[in-house]
Amino acid sequence: MHINELPYEILSSILQQAASTNGQEGVKFTYGLGSNPLPLQSSKLSRYVRGPISPDVLRWDAACAVRQVCSQWHEWALDYAIKDVHLSRWRGAERWAELSTRRKMYNIYELIERPSGARVYRDPFGTLRQTASILARFPGISKHLRRLWFSGFYTPETDRLILDTLRSCRNLTSISIPWTLLRHGSADDWMYLLGIAGPSDSPLESLEIQAVCLMESQTSDTDFQQDLQPLRDPRISFQYLKRLKLFGNTTMMPVNDEDLTLIAGTIASLEEFHVTCLSTVSIEGVMAIVKASQSTLRASLRRDKGARNLDRPDV
Repeated sequence: MHINELPYEILSSILQQAASTNGQEGVKFTYGLGSNPLPLQSSKLSRYVRGPISPDVLRWDAACAVRQVCSQWHEWALDYAIKDVHLSRWRGAERWAELSTRRKMYNIYELIERPSGARVYRDPFGTLRQTASILARFPGISKHLRRLWFSGFYTPETDRLILDTLRSCRNLTSISIPWTLLRHGSADDWMYLLGIAGPSDSPLESLEIQAVCLMESQTSDTDFQQDLQPLRDPRISFQYLKRLKLFGNTTMMPVNDEDLTLIAGTIASLEEFHVTCLSTVSIEGVMAIVKASQSTLRASLRRDKGARNLDRPDV
């Protein structure tokens, strides 16, 4: 009996145990080089650990060997590795080791006594660009994505890249996006975002909207100040949403009571609603959401630091 003839549940359990074992033996940290900051002293390089590798990358490395066996195992490995993906902004230039991009070579790098390297520039949006391009070119990959997080992208250029990425992902159930998409996305973009653009799309169940305070130089661009008002389009519906989270504060076109009122017009089956550190929303906007989903909402009363009307608890 061939192993692929086993029931899928048993085969999946075997492959998951193999991937977990590979993950325990894999590289869990990334490395870089640092030098003495004083210009008058010798610039001696020292190796340091930049930080842990994200869980989605660890799963990708752990399933690498499984993907190469056969097409059936390849599909299982894709579902295992990229079901949850976190995309964050690269911080720019820094001194890097002369290290292979293949992470399995990191153990060899640890043996180098005198590391060397050079200051290089990396596109802070490079990961987002590559992801948008790959998912558009290979629908077989994008169909496996269920949850997407975007962190550190707050420009009109990255908003477009995020929206292009979401158009390629038709089976998402949960996403975390910057608040700028409420202004820079069109009604068509939001239909794809919510999973209601076509009959074969999976409706979105969980939506997180994150906001941050930006410098004036970052928001002076006329493209940044554009507001397409997608929520006013009658085609936009939040009827399938089960969880809504708003967190973070900003002074540039922030989420406000009007936005919550427009969302409340179609959000009738919400189960979880979180508002954290948001000073531009009052109790009126919060209660609009609560009343719209009062038959399904599992609400807990609390006071969040930074919210308005603190004499009354927020939901």
